[in-house]
Amino acid sequence: MLLALASPLFFFLGWAVIDTDDMRSPVTLALGAACSALGFASFAFSGALLRDEQKARSLGLERPRAGPLGLAVMACGLLGWSLLALLAIGALGLQEHSAIEKIAVPIRRAPSGPALWMLLAVVSLGAGVVEELLFRGLLLRAFTPTLGVAGSALATTALFAAFHMDAAHSLGAAVLGIYLAGVRIATGSTLALMLCHVLNNAVAVWTTARGGPPLAWSLPAAVIAASAGTWLVVRGWREGRRALLASLEPVTPDDAPATPARARPAALPHEPLPPERDRR
Repeated sequence: MLLALASPLFFFLGWAVIDTDDMRSPVTLALGAACSALGFASFAFSGALLRDEQKARSLGLERPRAGPLGLAVMACGLLGWSLLALLAIGALGLQEHSAIEKIAVPIRRAPSGPALWMLLAVVSLGAGVVEELLFRGLLLRAFTPTLGVAGSALATTALFAAFHMDAAHSLGAAVLGIYLAGVRIATGSTLALMLCHVLNNAVAVWTTARGGPPLAWSLPAAVIAASAGTWLVVRGWREGRRALLASLEPVTPDDAPATPARARPAALPHEPLPPERDRR
């Protein structure tokens, strides 16, 4: 209960810090991101405590079905979609005066040193882990019995985009959110999502601090990576959908393992009767 009550407070503090007009310091950005991460974490863990199932399963903390190569391709696919979304936002003229540009200011002030490592730890590791626990972990599983697999993927993507509170930022979050929801279904694990999300945020922070990625080679690479990752997601969707729905079915007495019947004690052999002449 205390975790659930603390969640709105952390969210308010995080948004209050990030929405300040003088947010130009890396420390200010790290503080706001840390407060928001605590809000997501408290909401996710309090929700898991209320669900009538194993806490790790309710958060999707299970072993991914994909192997190391598949996970690497899906992570690169998220990097590709992230860059394509950023280019689309810029082409639409939405990036100027947006939250994306506002957040980039303190990152550019930390090109190296402890400030950059602090941002990598908080923005990349913290946000990448707790956002997946909440949106594609707790909420996607909780929505599936009512909305279905595809409906829960769309619903969690809409919530993920709405939480970014900015037109440009929400558009980018929607693109990444629908891809991450597909990865969640295909792999059956939020651990795979954490890998993808943390890597994406780390690359975004690092390249922003260094002036941005070189578009001469990154655009073709983004198209190839996004296509390869999406192909793996589509390929694993059907099996992942069946596995997710099966994991939500309640265990009935017919499905429970049968209890072996207690073995009856062996009958004692009858003692043979003595010959008739001895009985006389």
